[in-house]
Amino acid sequence: MNAARRARILFFADHAGYATPPGRMVCAKALADAETFREWAEERGILSVEWVEDEEEYLGDDPSDLAKLADGTWVNLGCIVRYQKPAGPMAGTAEVIESLWGIVVESANDPYCRVIEAELCAEVMA
Repeated sequence: MNAARRARILFFADHAGYATPPGRMVCAKALADAETFREWAEERGILSVEWVEDEEEYLGDDPSDLAKLADGTWVNLGCIVRYQKPAGPMAGTAEVIESLWGIVVESANDPYCRVIEAELCAEVMA
């Protein structure tokens, strides 16, 4: 196993949830594969991942959570995965194939965002 793959798997083992069975490392490897697929598809212009501000109001009721959203400590985001049709009469048309909303994080650079991207791309692969 090369160093880049090992680092990717360890990242997901540290930052993602997992199920037993199959277990933490099996899930981390699956997310690493999904991230590799994403990079491959993005390089070819087939897939794109976009983070946008979620326009829906956060429905939590914890006052400290609401304060963090109000003062900008946290943001409420959505992640959109689009498929770009590469050929045929609809070539170039982008279609949303996966999305997730209400993702509350410190910023789009939060490690959890990378987990979300991989999870959505795993759905695309399936």
